[in-house]
Amino acid sequence: MADSFLSNSSFGTSSAPLAMPTLPNNPPISVKLNDSNFLIWLQQVEATIWGYGLESHLTGEGGPLQEAGSSVTEMTPESLAWRHQDQRLEAWLLSSLSESALILVVGLKTTKDIWNALQTNYARQSRAKVMQIKLQWQNTKKESLSMQEYLNKMKTCFDFLASAGSKISEEDQIFYILGGLAQDYNLVVVSISSRCEPWTVREVSALLLSFETRLNSAEVAVVSMEGTRPSLNVVH
Repeated sequence: MADSFLSNSSFGTSSAPLAMPTLPNNPPISVKLNDSNFLIWLQQVEATIWGYGLESHLTGEGGPLQEAGSSVTEMTPESLAWRHQDQRLEAWLLSSLSESALILVVGLKTTKDIWNALQTNYARQSRAKVMQIKLQWQNTKKESLSMQEYLNKMKTCFDFLASAGSKISEEDQIFYILGGLAQDYNLVVVSISSRCEPWTVREVSALLLSFETRLNSAEVAVVSMEGTRPSLNVVH
């Protein structure tokens, strides 16, 4: 792959003509685009396209020229080579789409048109999903969940928002985690809030899990004591 890229780059003698960047055969994309993974797919595809200097195909720059007022497209050797490259990039892009995504681009003829259609459809869905997730974690409470289940649920929300470009700071993550706890955890919440040095989410999670264990042990001890408490027989 590296040899293919370097042989087509501008790192040569100054007198040699610049060669058009090329896309190696089937660069790997680990996921096929669907309704739930646009941001992961986008990161991999953009890294590949920009890494091989093919970003002009996303804007249409350098493609076949059409004279003003004419329906005839001028196909020079350079523009023809660009068009062939665009077709190869288009085929690679299509191979990274799921069936549901392919339906959105049926009939589109250039990489630019396909790219714009995918961006328009999935970027809108991602923004809606981000809003949905934000509302979800703001209303998440521990309630009957175990502490581990609660922390996992919050982490899932935080991780999604980070992948969508809406990363939540560690301080705010801790704030929302503590905000979903019941009054039983007031003691540990006060302890966390009172420390001058900043906490990490990992530290807070460990402390909450430890505190939950102590609460559960205390509850078991109380139940055990109540079960062995002697009864009073009042004789009338």
